[in-house]
Amino acid sequence: MAGKAVLDNAMIERLARNPEAVAQFPYLRIAGERQRSGKCGSCGGGNTRRNAFKHIKAMLAGITPDQAAAIKRLLSVDSLEIITRDRGGKLATKVL
Repeated sequence: MAGKAVLDNAMIERLARNPEAVAQFPYLRIAGERQRSGKCGSCGGGNTRRNAFKHIKAMLAGITPDQAAAIKRLLSVDSLEIITRDRGGKLATKVL
């Protein structure tokens, strides 16, 4: 197993393509789904995919120790750091 890793969007996409991971963590499906075109009013840019990754990171930050062990095994890492933002916009870090 590799050492420490920080969860990024590429890792989430890799998990979303893994049937075993999706069976254990069904919310990973939203990363693999085609996102509808959500547009921001001021810039016209889409943000639904970014929101999907933010949602998945928040869900993974709240998993049980047994689920954390499964995620680390699926990603082949010893330690996984998840960086999210709280409602106030401050960075929050959780290490599994």
